[in-house]
Amino acid sequence: MPRIPTYVSSNQLTKDAPNRLVDAASFQVNDNTGDILSEQGKAIQTAAAQMERVRDIAENTSAQTASAKGFSEIHLEAVESPDIWNAGKVAQEKISKLKEDLSSKITSDIARAQFEAAFEIDSMQYKNRINAELRQRQALAATNSLVEYEDSKTAEFAAPDTSPYDQQMILSVLNEKYLEYVKAGIIRPEVAAAKFKEARERMVNQHAKNYVYNYPETSLEELQAGKNGMFKDLKEDTRLDLEKIAGELAKKNAKENERNVVIAINKTESDSLDMYRKILQTTDTEEQKALTAQLIDKVNNDRDEKLSSADFATGLIKSLTSSKAVNAVHDVATYEEIMTDITRGEIPSTEIRAKIFNARAAGKLTGENVNHLFYIEKDSGGATVFENYILEQDKLNRPKTNVWRTAWDLIKSATKGLSFGPGGAVVSAIMGRTASRAQAEGATGEKIVEIAKEEIDRQNKQANPNRTKYEIGGVVTNEKGESGEVIGYNDNGVPLIRVKRGKPTTDSNTAK
Repeated sequence: MPRIPTYVSSNQLTKDAPNRLVDAASFQVNDNTGDILSEQGKAIQTAAAQMERVRDIAENTSAQTASAKGFSEIHLEAVESPDIWNAGKVAQEKISKLKEDLSSKITSDIARAQFEAAFEIDSMQYKNRINAELRQRQALAATNSLVEYEDSKTAEFAAPDTSPYDQQMILSVLNEKYLEYVKAGIIRPEVAAAKFKEARERMVNQHAKNYVYNYPETSLEELQAGKNGMFKDLKEDTRLDLEKIAGELAKKNAKENERNVVIAINKTESDSLDMYRKILQTTDTEEQKALTAQLIDKVNNDRDEKLSSADFATGLIKSLTSSKAVNAVHDVATYEEIMTDITRGEIPSTEIRAKIFNARAAGKLTGENVNHLFYIEKDSGGATVFENYILEQDKLNRPKTNVWRTAWDLIKSATKGLSFGPGGAVVSAIMGRTASRAQAEGATGEKIVEIAKEEIDRQNKQANPNRTKYEIGGVVTNEKGESGEVIGYNDNGVPLIRVKRGKPTTDSNTAK
């Protein structure tokens, strides 16, 4: 078999792989490239770390700036919130949301952790500030609520008709409310005790004052009883002050009651007077008898029920039954006295009425006299002159001058000294006509005074024809042919003229 020739190399085989890496020194080569590359790698890593640090610082600073702004806004919103009871909870929720939003914007976990740690410290400070300010507002609101509650209990306690038992219950409830505030830490125990003491004193004083103004007569007796009365808890100076007020009010009430009684009696009697005057004006005998019997029954009943005075009832009945009243005449002195009493308004109407009735019963006033005297006394059919007087006295502490007084004084003054015959008769005649006209025309106020002036002028012209022929202010010619102005009349009704020389003429210079 043929043999295949072989070749044997002179090199020895080795177990090392032909591509094994060896140190350059093995080849005896001096090179530091590896160290350089290693240093460059470290530098690159350091630069990257620095860039990350700068980024972390920037993000952290930005987050801290935003958190500071957010804290400020949340704080302001919380302390100004009208809902002081929930504002703290809302603020905490907003702070948590702020942390979550700002943390999410930080890339590095480490930087985020650092920010969150700082955030928690700052948020704690803001939460404390918010809570402290809200507590102040809450405490103030609670205190205001306590004041309002105390005021409501004071009003209950101080009502004049609140019983002593109810007052004790009110004090007990108020004391419990103060203890509730103490337990809540709103007020200190010593402050609560002092405030309760002040409130109790205030309640006691206010109740006493209210009672005095509502029941002055009763309270005066109780105050004068001192510690034995119902106001035993009052301080002495307060008790004395209220006793003085109660005394003044009691007097005022007594006067007011007296005034009201007078007014009530006046009104009742005025109704009877309307019937009385109707009787005077009735010509039918049978009708007059029926009205008289009816009126007598009425005034007797009013007297029994204290709705009219005994003098009024007695005088009215006597006036209706007196035989002298049938043939009564006009007595000037009696008429003028009664008219003066009416127009002065200084004595009660019931007294004036009794005078009129008695004068009528004595035959000193005619039916017409009585009719218009009662019309004037009732102030033209309204309130009586005396009622107007005392009502006006209450307002101004002085009586009002009524129009009837003005008319009466005017008539007396205008007719004084003139030759009208018996002066009083003329005066009463004019006043009677004035009253009759005022009644017929429904005149009131100044219209009554105007009617009086017209009646005075008419009386003057009737008594002195010259007053019709020669009016004051008119131009006339005297016996000497001199022209002059009529300036008045002498006692005989002769006109007086003033000529151009300026002096009033005498009788020789009277007009033709």
